[in-house]
Amino acid sequence: MLLLIILKEIRNNILTLRFAVIYGLLFLVTVLSMAILSANYRTQQENYAQAKQRQHEIFSSMENLDDLRHQGAMVQKAPSEMTPFSMGLEKEMSRSLTVSGRRGIEVGAGQYTNPVSALFSTPDLSYIVNVVISLLALLLTFDTICGEKENGTLRLMLANSVPRHTILVGKWLGGYLALAVPFLLAVGVGLLVSLLVTGSTPAPDSWMRAGGLVMLSLLYISVFFTLGVLISTFNRRSSTALMASLFVWVVIVVTIPNVVPILARQIVGIPSSGVMSERREAVENEQWRNIRKQMRAASTDSQRRQIRDQTKENVSGELEQIQNDYRGKIDAQIELAEVLSRVSPSASFVYAATNLSGTGVKDFRNLSDYAEKSYGSQFRSVVDEFRRGERRRSSRGQQRKVEDTIGTTAFDVGRLPEFRPPTESFERSLQRSMLDVGLLGIFNIAFVLVGYIKFMRYDVCE
Repeated sequence: MLLLIILKEIRNNILTLRFAVIYGLLFLVTVLSMAILSANYRTQQENYAQAKQRQHEIFSSMENLDDLRHQGAMVQKAPSEMTPFSMGLEKEMSRSLTVSGRRGIEVGAGQYTNPVSALFSTPDLSYIVNVVISLLALLLTFDTICGEKENGTLRLMLANSVPRHTILVGKWLGGYLALAVPFLLAVGVGLLVSLLVTGSTPAPDSWMRAGGLVMLSLLYISVFFTLGVLISTFNRRSSTALMASLFVWVVIVVTIPNVVPILARQIVGIPSSGVMSERREAVENEQWRNIRKQMRAASTDSQRRQIRDQTKENVSGELEQIQNDYRGKIDAQIELAEVLSRVSPSASFVYAATNLSGTGVKDFRNLSDYAEKSYGSQFRSVVDEFRRGERRRSSRGQQRKVEDTIGTTAFDVGRLPEFRPPTESFERSLQRSMLDVGLLGIFNIAFVLVGYIKFMRYDVCE
């Protein structure tokens, strides 16, 4: 009997005009999205290679260390293969970073220069699942129970002594398969198109991440499918169930994920960039005002050099403390926003999807830490070493003349560090996603239990 109910539910779904329209939209959007974003990824790869070549040419044209210290190196992260699946914070992570011998990390323009793209969300696969398919799941299930009641078929099934839990399970499985299988087909075609467009074979790690995202999507779709069945058991009329489904979707997918970050900013306030700039400038001005008095009182060059070095160290320490306090408040704001927004399965899905794709908040922070602490320190250390070598040659009367060495630089370009941000393994990304995966499972179980209890008491005679 269960198999008959499943087959009946599948047949009732795939033979309707509503299903044809929904699946046609799903297939078209999925394939086009992956094709467009794959073409964009290929373009970003070309731009990245050109940027690296330009930077090497700039290094080769520098004739002294002052140019290197002042101009620094402009670097950027290699584009991610996972952008067709989940863009996440890739737009921010792809911004160019300038590291110089005197200044800290300066964030420049990103690879995404079209301002119109900033007005709209990127239609990657995770966006399609989060917004489009969640709505389609509710549109397919809002009348699962109340629609059968209005047609009188629910009373006929119960009159044939079919257990209610068998009806509920059969309708859920049949309806879910009618949506999940076409979704997998659309993703498969989209992946094939993506491979043809990029002309490259993804790394094994990317295949595992893509598989993880597909499995996560199926779990997320089941949450909204179960929610739609639950809403149907709470209503007697299909029209009322449709309005309730749309209202719940707006609250869960649109309202909560967008309102909670604003609320978190109000609760945990952080200084603006202008205020932070004023604080840093005030610290530097105060320290350098004090050094002038000490420099005038110093009697030897070694004492002046020691005072200058000590002042630089003091300024660096105070600036680092200000930056750490600022980042601490940002971390607290992010943590609060994540905790509050997880009351919505939509937020849990986005967090898990971006973690699996390597474009989440933690990945963004790891990139920033690497650029500021690891790469910046390595770059400045090499520049300082170049400077010390230049001073030694100068003191020995061996300072080379650039005019006699045309086509070469005043330093060894090959010794400059290469910008290679570390990437987490798929296993580590999966581990960080388990909280949100577990929450999606809890949502599923809760909706199933409530829907089951409500259906056991559902009056088909009213």
